[in-house]
Amino acid sequence: MLAESTLFVLVQYVAQAVLALVIVLLLRRFYADSDRRGFRAWSWSWLALMIHMIGSAVSLWNIQHFHGEHPFRLGVSILTIAASLLQVFWLYAGAFELAYNRSVKFSSKRWALVFAILISTILVFAYAYDPAAGTVRVFLRVGVRSLVVGTFYIICAIMVYRFIKTGIGIKFILVAFLFYGLQQLNYGIASFFFLNGWQYPFILPFYMGSLDVALQAVMGLGMIINLLEMERMNLQKANNELDTFLYRSSHDLRAPLTTILGVVDILKRERDSKENADRYIDYILDRVLKADSVINDIIHLRRGQKSQVQPVEINVNELLEEFIRRYETLWSGRIRFERDYDQSATIRSDVDRLSVALDNVLTNAMAYRRAEHNDSWIRLKTKRTQEGLIVSIIDNGQGIAEKHLTRIFDMFYRANMQSEGSGLGLYMVKDALSDINSTIDVHSEVGVGTTFRLLIRQLV
Repeated sequence: MLAESTLFVLVQYVAQAVLALVIVLLLRRFYADSDRRGFRAWSWSWLALMIHMIGSAVSLWNIQHFHGEHPFRLGVSILTIAASLLQVFWLYAGAFELAYNRSVKFSSKRWALVFAILISTILVFAYAYDPAAGTVRVFLRVGVRSLVVGTFYIICAIMVYRFIKTGIGIKFILVAFLFYGLQQLNYGIASFFFLNGWQYPFILPFYMGSLDVALQAVMGLGMIINLLEMERMNLQKANNELDTFLYRSSHDLRAPLTTILGVVDILKRERDSKENADRYIDYILDRVLKADSVINDIIHLRRGQKSQVQPVEINVNELLEEFIRRYETLWSGRIRFERDYDQSATIRSDVDRLSVALDNVLTNAMAYRRAEHNDSWIRLKTKRTQEGLIVSIIDNGQGIAEKHLTRIFDMFYRANMQSEGSGLGLYMVKDALSDINSTIDVHSEVGVGTTFRLLIRQLV
């Protein structure tokens, strides 16, 4: 028969395991809709916590049924400690991915698993068969684990506070991370005092384990709220973009049609002048092509938004060369292309979205060259970094005024009033790059030129 205090702790372990399972299912469900890798990592963290709590419950039950260091007890202890170490690794990975907007490398995940199993095995088997080393075993199996977990939770709290400070959900996460980390550090320090025979003044009663359950509930609630808050922000952004899209696309399509109607009316009144008729027909053709360009951009934008991301290995140097071969035929003698390629320019990404981004930036650079300039050039650079692959597209064209730089990626925004484009090109660039976890920034000076810098991150 289990003692009342032991039974109470056992119930707490089971409650934490059930809570972890519920949060795993919720996060995985929302992650499937939102495709946010940070929450995927956190869902793995909760799964590891569930395994740890089940292992802790089994270990507590083992004490009553297996005497000494039975192999089954040792195996459960290794699994329990390893799950706890993996739990804080995935917690850190999720905080890192949300804070820095880039993935934790697969090799890091693989080494984390190996490291967790190795350290757990060492902690469990050290002094396992020494009858006089009971306090040492408690410190190695409980104290060290608690110190590591507490430290990682506080590190994650600092990351969340520094980089992700919006919404009530993130405040819940911050508070829960901080207090849960302090709680775990308290367990670890207490076991260290116990190891050395010192009196520890802050030992909490056994029923304070309920605080762990409460903090984990706040933590999980905060993650769900934060995810919902971000989805609400995305919906608001989508609604605003839809309003802009409907207004501007209808305007951009109606304007050429209105012009065509006016020209047709003039043609009807000047049927006898062949010279004027040819000029008006050319003008009608120009307006029709303008409307067709807007429609094509809308189709490409929608197609890109609906298609699934399909990561493949891409040699970006070769992709750029394909574009250059196409453009050199059209712009022969008017634009010179220069290359500065990194030889290791292969990266795993979505080829369609990356092509849309590169094509639109290159087209933009060619369209806004300085016509009066005798030596127009576009320089293409690729460079491998720890974050991913940087692609720089540099030109000596017209340049963009500083007041326009913060808005050039907005839907239908035109920095050049003489532009015949739809105003969707650079918006499509940013939209495509966002889908593949990549970014773009721009530096420009009027009359000097423009540099677009694309950071292409590796897709898992």
